[in-house]
Amino acid sequence: MEPELPRLAYELSLRRLDRQENALSELRARTGTLLAASAVAASVLGTRALDRSHLRETAILGIGSFVVSILSAAFVLLPKQDLVFSISGSVLVEAEQSDEGGIGETYRRLSFWIDGFAEANDIRLQAIIRAYKIATLALVFEVILWSIELVMR
Repeated sequence: MEPELPRLAYELSLRRLDRQENALSELRARTGTLLAASAVAASVLGTRALDRSHLRETAILGIGSFVVSILSAAFVLLPKQDLVFSISGSVLVEAEQSDEGGIGETYRRLSFWIDGFAEANDIRLQAIIRAYKIATLALVFEVILWSIELVMR
């Protein structure tokens, strides 16, 4: 097999890992903003809505939404040890040192190896994206519920 095809496959696979890493970084940046917005909503709307001796259901649900938003955002922001975005060169050298198939065969095997990492990452990233969506919806509910509570005062 010509070395150009395996190298092209390797580069495409590697690009997939790069896109995943960039998507996660972008999602985490947006989650930081979401976390700040939730904290601001809690400090501005929440403190005013909770500034009474008798709490209504809307205020309690607002607290619950705030907690869900914070916990979901924390899940997105926490480090994930099981995501792989790069390959150690020394591991590659050890694995391929005795191979006599040449560089084309090494590129071919690397493509499959990287694709396996990317597929495993996809599953984990979907869970992270779901947590981000939950945090976003919880923030929306938090603001709506505390706004309703303030209007009902």
